Amino acid sequence: MKNKWKLRLPVSLIAALSVACFLKISWSGLGSTTFDDAYMFLRYAKHWIAGSGFSWNLNEGPVYGVTSVLHLFMVTWARAWTHWPDPVVLTVLSLGMGLISCAALTVLGFITTGNASIKAFWMPLLVVPCLVFGDLFQYHSLTGMETMLSFLCNSVLACLAVAVVRTRGKTVMGFCLLAGYLAFLARPDNGIYAMLFPPLFFYASDRALKRRALFYTAGFILVLCVDALIKKMCFGDFLPLPFYAKSGGFYRGYLGAQNWNALRYLFEFLRETFPYILVIVGFSSKKTMMRTGSVLVPVLLTFAYFMSVNQIMGVAARYYFPSVPFFVLCAWIALDHVPGGGSPAKPAGAFACRLIIVVLLLILNNSASVRTLSVHWWQKTVIGSPRPCSIQTGSGPGSDETPASLGWWPSIEAMDRLLDGFPDQAVIAASEHGFIGSRHPRMTVIDLVGLHDRNIAHHGFSADYVFSRKPDMIWFPHSDYSCAVSEMLAHPDFRTSYIYYPSLFEYGIALRKESPGYPVLLSAVQHELARMVPDRDLNRYRMFW
Repeated sequence: MKNKWKLRLPVSLIAALSVACFLKISWSGLGSTTFDDAYMFLRYAKHWIAGSGFSWNLNEGPVYGVTSVLHLFMVTWARAWTHWPDPVVLTVLSLGMGLISCAALTVLGFITTGNASIKAFWMPLLVVPCLVFGDLFQYHSLTGMETMLSFLCNSVLACLAVAVVRTRGKTVMGFCLLAGYLAFLARPDNGIYAMLFPPLFFYASDRALKRRALFYTAGFILVLCVDALIKKMCFGDFLPLPFYAKSGGFYRGYLGAQNWNALRYLFEFLRETFPYILVIVGFSSKKTMMRTGSVLVPVLLTFAYFMSVNQIMGVAARYYFPSVPFFVLCAWIALDHVPGGGSPAKPAGAFACRLIIVVLLLILNNSASVRTLSVHWWQKTVIGSPRPCSIQTGSGPGSDETPASLGWWPSIEAMDRLLDGFPDQAVIAASEHGFIGSRHPRMTVIDLVGLHDRNIAHHGFSADYVFSRKPDMIWFPHSDYSCAVSEMLAHPDFRTSYIYYPSLFEYGIALRKESPGYPVLLSAVQHELARMVPDRDLNRYRMFW
């Protein structure tokens, strides 16, 4: 026993020190997320707390505008029961989910392996440093998005699927089904994992679990049907609106598609999971192939779906990252293929073949030129060259004046300060609206990109629709949305009713002259311009038609 503790102590210290280092690195980032989409959850939460349901705009009714219902519930609970600032609410939640995930994947190692030596010396604890020192793990732990919650749900799902195989218990089976549903609520694209992984894993582990696999599949389909009906009644849609808005080709003339390269993000993900992939390749055997395949097939199907969507705001492999727990599970299966005990799996096949695969993986993981060529190939052959819509411009005094570029996040902060001077009844049209929407929940925000607007999500962008809403101010979307910008500039209502300042606040703004609060709006713009560019007349930035 003393000898075991001598070996357990270093492993335990490595895990503990890893968590301590991770917390030290992350502490300064708490409460400072600039991930604009994360603040969208807070806008919904504030409206629910105010008694208006999960609505994007007050008095417009609930809308299914966030991808993660489970994360929305958690943000709403945290917002209702704490007095923390909004960024602290978001980052504490994502950091907490990351730490709990480390514990869940450690448990996964203990319950998956049957090797006495691995368990006696607490080797599963080594997964902790592998996780917390990963760049993607550190990044997503502080974004405030649902990424780490999705990661945790998949970790718990993997644990319970293994527990079903080991115990055959009906209660554990029920918890596994619940975990699958929670994973789906965390992100709908987890639905492929939740639907296919448990039954395939049951059957691959033991043919006698065929009935368990069928029961799980039937139960999960029933749960999905009930879930869809509830969401249709509560939100008016079966699927979240971003499902439509981020589908390939949704934004006509979108010039930013090449910025969200799915293959580049996949390479980032593979670098994060490289240690687990090496273990899988090096230690898998013929006896583990069925179970490894049962885990990885749903992952590959999900990745194939990701390749078909426009991964806007998919930075740091955000779409792929929640699947890490399944690679961890496959690594433990490879190390010990007998769930109930026995020796570690022996490598199968020729050693030379495995060596070649490992060398190829090392080249793929470390060669910048290979990654660059692959990413460029994907950009050229799959994404292609988007066709921009021509943007009509005017002329006149000061139309060539351009203030210094603010940058993306500073422009959002500047817009937030501008809206501080607007009345709560103001109607704003914008695309970068997460932070400003959460900071000004009583203002009506028309979502120009369709993430929270049912009309645009289902029918595409329409300038007629936008101007029918009579926005008091339009903060134009990024110029990458060339057709949306062009249609609004060419619309007759825009030419007659709005004063346009194309260079202000990075993307340009327009004020409606007939707005009841127009003098207040104009004064607020002048005040913010004076703060940004002293001694400059606002008319120097105005465009005349």
